[in-house]
Amino acid sequence: MALHLKTKIIKGLLLSFSLTILISCAGPKAPLWYTELPSGANYYHGVGIIQKMPENAGQIRELAKNAALHDISSQIRVSIQSEMNSAVSESAAGIDEQVEYISQSRTQAVLTGVEQVEIFENETTYGIYMRLSKITYEKESENLYELGIAEVQEYLDLANKEGADPLQVLQYKLYALNKLSSIEDLISRYGKGEPISKTIPEIRSFLAEWFSQIQLSTPQNLASWVIPAGLRSPIAIQAAYEQDADMIILKHFPLRVTLNELSFSMQSNDSGRVSLESIHFDSVKTSGMIIIEPDISELAGGQGETVPFLKTVQLPKIQINLSVKGPLIEIRANEMALEKPMKHAYISPSLKTKLQQAVQAEFVDGFGQAEVDFVIIVNASSVEAGPASEYYGKTIYKCLS
Repeated sequence: MALHLKTKIIKGLLLSFSLTILISCAGPKAPLWYTELPSGANYYHGVGIIQKMPENAGQIRELAKNAALHDISSQIRVSIQSEMNSAVSESAAGIDEQVEYISQSRTQAVLTGVEQVEIFENETTYGIYMRLSKITYEKESENLYELGIAEVQEYLDLANKEGADPLQVLQYKLYALNKLSSIEDLISRYGKGEPISKTIPEIRSFLAEWFSQIQLSTPQNLASWVIPAGLRSPIAIQAAYEQDADMIILKHFPLRVTLNELSFSMQSNDSGRVSLESIHFDSVKTSGMIIIEPDISELAGGQGETVPFLKTVQLPKIQINLSVKGPLIEIRANEMALEKPMKHAYISPSLKTKLQQAVQAEFVDGFGQAEVDFVIIVNASSVEAGPASEYYGKTIYKCLS
């Protein structure tokens, strides 16, 4: 009897030991949020799980955190989309783009209230669970609305200041619209019945009219051609604004210049002029079109991404067609035959062929060609070699330089 009891105890201990080994080999048990996103109604929840790899070992926590914050941002985006109705439908930019712009601006401002709940990792993955209280989010949103409205009012006061420069008025209106657009759904929530709710369509109308009054002009209406190193001749552009039948020169007005995939910004001088002097090519192309228009991003003064509405505004622009080719090079020859100048100096075709192989350009024989870019002058002396002809003369060169 005693022996039988002792055997059972030993078997029990062995079984317990075996289970302990199995559990330890299986690793820690993953929490529920690791396999299923929490759904508590009082929070926005975010989970980020990243596979462990040698290349992300030093930043895996940051990657997981960003993934969790993206979860929360996506839920806020859905919340914003459900709140947006007539305010956005007035904009031709489309609700999806407008909501995306608003959610980016909003989440950047309110994600400071996000709390880290738990971290779990095993041999292959790293996970983090974060959440944002909807009560906290609501308080931050209301605070964001109040601060935004105060900022907008400051911009509008500056825009309405007597004697303000037309370009400054435009920029202040842009700043105001940029801020209003980022809290547009909050205005419909907290500002119903207040005058500020009418401000967005008013500013949009103002901007559409303002840009319709801009005139961009250039004296060069015909196509210009460029060489690989740059424009053959500068292109002058002037920016002006029509106000009460008067043309006001726009000083330091930013313009966006686009040619194929090349794009850069330029600014008019104190005379309202921009001289487009050089456009460089990575490779020679057969044709191209320069498009010159107001630089909205620069006008918005680094206030963030351009509001979607402005993409629907008809901006004034200039289009200049370009024919892209190499320079025109004239080859002239000064030849002396028996110390007497030749009337018709001879250029060997092989010389032109050699040059064309080395330089991407068009070569012409010179008899006073007009509108060439470069001239190559060949000085040569020759000696008598057989009967002379008036056209070719003595054609054995002693010297080329």
